[in-house]
Amino acid sequence: DNVLGPVMFEIGEMWHRGEISVGQEHMASYLLEGTARNMLSMLEFVDDASPVLLGCVETEEHSFPVFGLAFRLARWGYRPIMLGPRTPPSALASAIEKVKPAWIGLSMTVTPPAHQLREMVEAYVRVCHPVPVIFGGVGAQDARELIEAAGGLVAGPSAAEVRAVVDR
Repeated sequence: DNVLGPVMFEIGEMWHRGEISVGQEHMASYLLEGTARNMLSMLEFVDDASPVLLGCVETEEHSFPVFGLAFRLARWGYRPIMLGPRTPPSALASAIEKVKPAWIGLSMTVTPPAHQLREMVEAYVRVCHPVPVIFGGVGAQDARELIEAAGGLVAGPSAAEVRAVVDR
């Protein structure tokens, strides 16, 4: 919250302003995600911590925001299990069977094209059922109505909004 997130946000802003190339943005993202992954691997969890599967929808390449959620979940008593970017619904099916998560969190920072969005969301909700699936990110906010109509949940951008959906 105090270091990695703000640095990643500024890198994104620099890319948007044309101050760095997409290659530089990808390199920085790779390094920061590695740091976050290493930090997450050092956490210790209580034996009865409920597992939560975290990943990105199959069109999403930016997995860094999911690490912020993973650290929050660890503080809230969950055991986050990272699946990474571009996680297809079929990959969730086997993970759900093996892990038996309390719920699933999927990041969607960019809204997929309309012709793909409905089918994709419905596939995730169908594969995850009866396990709740929570979508987060700017793209999820844009697709809130469609996600909720399909049976998914949408978490708002603030930690308090995420916590409210998780508690529900």
